[in-house]
Amino acid sequence: LRQLRGLPSAGGSSPAKASGEAPELSPELAQSLWYKRSASTDGMTFARGDRGLDEDGAPKLEHTIHTCEIVSVKCPDGVQGEAVVFALDCSGLASIWRILERETSLNLQPVGTVRAGGTPDSIFSADFLGATSISLQPQQAERFAVASECGLYQASRRVDPTDISMGPRTMDNSATSACAFNPFLPGLLLVAYFNGDLALWDQSLCVPITQWPGAISYCRGTASVAWSTVRAAVFAVKHGVNVDVWDLMTDTLAPVSSIQLPPAQGGDTKATSGSVMFSGAGHLVVGSGTSAYVIQVPKQLTVPLTTFPSSLPPTTSVDELIVDREKYSEGMDLQLPTLEILQRDLKIPIKYKVEAAALRQLLASIPAYQAEAGLFDLAVDDML
Repeated sequence: LRQLRGLPSAGGSSPAKASGEAPELSPELAQSLWYKRSASTDGMTFARGDRGLDEDGAPKLEHTIHTCEIVSVKCPDGVQGEAVVFALDCSGLASIWRILERETSLNLQPVGTVRAGGTPDSIFSADFLGATSISLQPQQAERFAVASECGLYQASRRVDPTDISMGPRTMDNSATSACAFNPFLPGLLLVAYFNGDLALWDQSLCVPITQWPGAISYCRGTASVAWSTVRAAVFAVKHGVNVDVWDLMTDTLAPVSSIQLPPAQGGDTKATSGSVMFSGAGHLVVGSGTSAYVIQVPKQLTVPLTTFPSSLPPTTSVDELIVDREKYSEGMDLQLPTLEILQRDLKIPIKYKVEAAALRQLLASIPAYQAEAGLFDLAVDDML
């Protein structure tokens, strides 16, 4: 690139100028080679001056926000809440930065830090989580979940000890590689585990709603998950160079589509890292190694349901299963927390409400464990 633009190379000479040739530049090369960054957090992350440096000239630990690498960065969905950025490092410390928009530039202002799974004054060397992923609850900028090698945790910028709506702070002690909240149902969390399992959690409960043992085949420790932006019951799981697309309205036992990406350099089809997400139109955007792919999924995975499925079994709400307060609590101050009381109302467009309601009813009757037919029979035969 330096030679094409007639700039000095690393050795200090330019072959293009030496030969007297003037290469024709494309419009991209005629402009600046790199985009200028709008804002940097370097000045806020590391202290300047002698007071923030140790004897070797490195920033002192007490003057830094992050003391280890940042592994995940997320923003709220923009429907409600502040314009902030959450940055999670591998110790489980999440820093919150407010986006300040000016006439000619953008800037980031530190708001505070929240530690998941540890004490507020602990440092990563004494309380190391091995965090891998952060996910924000939809339509807000306060509560989030953290997946880590030490377990699955919940945290909030504003912690109230008397508030039970957030659910357990430690949801699971098993090693997790990724998590993602459903954008249509509050508190519905999809989790990928290091052992290859997938699970759906309600953030207010202590046990998963359902679980798929061994659903992830390759690169279990680097798996990535994401929910569709247009279908409440569709999600994707990336493991290695494989991307599985699930549609719970069609099949709750296995993915409806599996896509294999080109192998990385060297032909390794298992050790490729990267993340997966959905575009605003419901198509896949996948990072694999040093490449990025935009994959168009079938039309049925991008069009939300318009009629309620008749095959879903009838369900009863949790409130109806709990003691009738008016009938049995005469003269008693009975406070029974229920899922309906703890639910948050989301502003969902009308075209998505039918499928969101259908998914809620499906999860109310789904078995706790999902497995392909004959899987356990084969294991029994092998033992015999």
